[in-house]
Amino acid sequence: MRAMAPVRPAARPAAPVWPAGRASRSLVRPYARTGGRTHSAHDLALEALISTTDQGRGQTSSLPTEYRLICELCHDTHSIAEIAAYLRLPLGVVKVFVGDLADAGLVLIHQSSLIQGDPSAREFMERVLQGLREL
Repeated sequence: MRAMAPVRPAARPAAPVWPAGRASRSLVRPYARTGGRTHSAHDLALEALISTTDQGRGQTSSLPTEYRLICELCHDTHSIAEIAAYLRLPLGVVKVFVGDLADAGLVLIHQSSLIQGDPSAREFMERVLQGLREL
């Protein structure tokens, strides 16, 4: 038998870059972050797109950390699901925070206009499926 050369482990990919202050998970329970609230007054779908308003761009320094991070992240439009992933927060918590920010006029909620049975919805889903196949 031939002796095998030692195998070096593959290089680890670089760690994702998270917004400042979110590198480690918090020990604070999700319901404590929202003051016990579990729902927003807004009906927010996972794919709802969020963008920061001009007012939100100017007031971030006075906001609590999570609200500030959402406003800063949404200078570019992001979905609720993306915000939760970037900030490592539960979806329910993000929905409550985004609802609060929308009520304060600091973010805009762009709800999906796709309706079941709408031909444009089918065309959109076909384009998404084609894009996934091309990955």
